[in-house]
Amino acid sequence: MVVTRRFTSLLCLCLALLLWGPVTISAAADRPPNILIIVTDDQRFDQMGAMPRTNALFKAGGVTFPNTYAGTPLCCPSRASIFSGRYSHNTGVRGNTVDEVNHLDLRYTLQHALKAAGYQTGIVGKIFNGWKIDRNPPDFDRWAVMRGGYTNAQFNVDGKLTTQTGYSTDFISNHAKSMLDQFQRDPNKPWFLYVAPFAPHFPYTPHAVDTAANVGTMPDNAALHEKDKGDKPPWIANFKPVDLGRTPAQVWQDQNRSLIHVDRMVQRLFANQSKPNDTLAIFISDNGYLLGEHGVVEDKRLPYTESIHVPMLMRWPARLKGGTVDTRYAMNVDIAPTIAEAARLSTRWLPKLDGRSLLGSYRRDRVYLEGFNSKENPYDAGYPAWTSTLNDDVQYTEWTGPQGKVAFRELYNRRTDPDQLVNLFWLAPTAAANYAAPTAKHLARLRSSAGTTGATACT
Repeated sequence: MVVTRRFTSLLCLCLALLLWGPVTISAAADRPPNILIIVTDDQRFDQMGAMPRTNALFKAGGVTFPNTYAGTPLCCPSRASIFSGRYSHNTGVRGNTVDEVNHLDLRYTLQHALKAAGYQTGIVGKIFNGWKIDRNPPDFDRWAVMRGGYTNAQFNVDGKLTTQTGYSTDFISNHAKSMLDQFQRDPNKPWFLYVAPFAPHFPYTPHAVDTAANVGTMPDNAALHEKDKGDKPPWIANFKPVDLGRTPAQVWQDQNRSLIHVDRMVQRLFANQSKPNDTLAIFISDNGYLLGEHGVVEDKRLPYTESIHVPMLMRWPARLKGGTVDTRYAMNVDIAPTIAEAARLSTRWLPKLDGRSLLGSYRRDRVYLEGFNSKENPYDAGYPAWTSTLNDDVQYTEWTGPQGKVAFRELYNRRTDPDQLVNLFWLAPTAAANYAAPTAKHLARLRSSAGTTGATACT
């Protein structure tokens, strides 16, 4: 009998390894963790001060990633990367339109993989700008999805269209709680919940109780005072913002005020979990936001720090040491691989990952970023496509014209010029070109990179 039991146990272990592959999990874990992803909209990396509850919850049971970047700093491309773990040039989602969103192969997304693995799945809030609101999101058991808005926002709630006259963050909070209550009725079946409030997106509307809240003043930086933009590409040097009636500093404050209610929502989500220590939770913004840096006001989709740098926190007390600061370069494409490892997902469901699990020890030595020709910019005809890479020392960017030829190059010393004021190609073009040549060669390879192994691996 003992031999039979041992044989059965060994057989079960072998089958598990074949199905899931090797994975490191806490010894106390008897099932994969619950998964919670919270995604804010256009939140800058310097706007976590408005969210003390979120900071406390995540720092107490997890890790802060201060060097996190959005591979493509635009709503739909970034969210597609979060769902899939792939760069935009591999998801095909390069803009915010319905046609662009339809390029995402939903068979290779977290929600599809987690549902196939037996998870209960739910989504609340913004899915994509370019998502038709009457289209039910596949692979979710419950949903209440929107395209955006603070009041009079239209939602698709489990297949029924409804317009909410109240504040949308309240509606999102209530439905997220309802889904948690339902999912937790089965303690043996893990759940996945994706929560995406509209804040702090334009028009930056705070909840009524927060309209006069003291959120401090916008941090100063040298890029806000850049007078000579002759070293910038023409579309940046000649940028003419539309006067929307608020100064950048006022926008920054209203964005923070809109985040206060998101902070309350996050606290509520954790208060309503029966076993929050068994939940892997990730908080991130889809992209940053420029508020006057280099003369660009109320925009993103550009390869400058305030556009590409985003906040990210991760919490899993059963596995992670609280109060940890992880200084590795992290990216939105790393979220899916991290969850895949934690949830022990079969590689057949997520076979095309470009990112790396943050639960492991992998350390990238550079970040790859890309933007695509966009005519969605309300201020002008749009920007050319660009690709960029940064490391501890420099950031190198190539802007490309219609025929794919390099139209403009930028090179900044990140150690001595963190605000990107002096383009070294403008200051010393020959020396900059010689210095950047190896980086330019590597950047050319990264444009067509895919996966984590082989000659085309993303690094």
